[in-house]
Amino acid sequence: PVHWTIGQLKHYASLRAGLTLGKKYPPNSKLVEVPYLRVANVQGDYVKLDDIADVSVLPEEIEKYSLHKNELLMTEGGDRDKLGRGCIWNGEIQPCLHQNHVFAVTTDTSKLRIEFLNYVTSSNVARVYFDYTAKKTTNLASTNSTVILQFKLPIPPIKEQDSVVSYLETKCTEIDRCLSNTELIISKLQNYKKSLIYEV
Repeated sequence: PVHWTIGQLKHYASLRAGLTLGKKYPPNSKLVEVPYLRVANVQGDYVKLDDIADVSVLPEEIEKYSLHKNELLMTEGGDRDKLGRGCIWNGEIQPCLHQNHVFAVTTDTSKLRIEFLNYVTSSNVARVYFDYTAKKTTNLASTNSTVILQFKLPIPPIKEQDSVVSYLETKCTEIDRCLSNTELIISKLQNYKKSLIYEV
């Protein structure tokens, strides 16, 4: 639509890098053990919480590297199809840090809804961009904060962003329900197949 704008993400959002692991602290440092997110925890549309690791840090580092509710998590590296994948952090664990290979993105909510950005980064527009700009090796790829913030995306007015998000949430919920039902049917059929083979 002609009234939409196109702009680089850096004009609408800020990005924070996480904690670098393996830091050496001075002897007798008073460290605190807290949970933190790794790349493996950040899936395409959810945070995997059943395998959360802990890290020992200084108390002042907890505030610096803690995740905040409604930040978009984006991965720095991994498989090409998962590069830059993201999901919204809902604050399920407090406090919870994030390692340096997981970026936390915050938007200016008066211009860009975090939910809208989440859907855009899941679209082919973002997938092609991150694949094209990635540094690639044989099996892996990586990006960086500069490349992420240079990503150009469509920016509708806030009311339209809210409408798009509402529509997609409804439709995606319906699709997820269909997928769950189909997976249940497949599981039952597989069990029936095994039972049939055994009986024969």
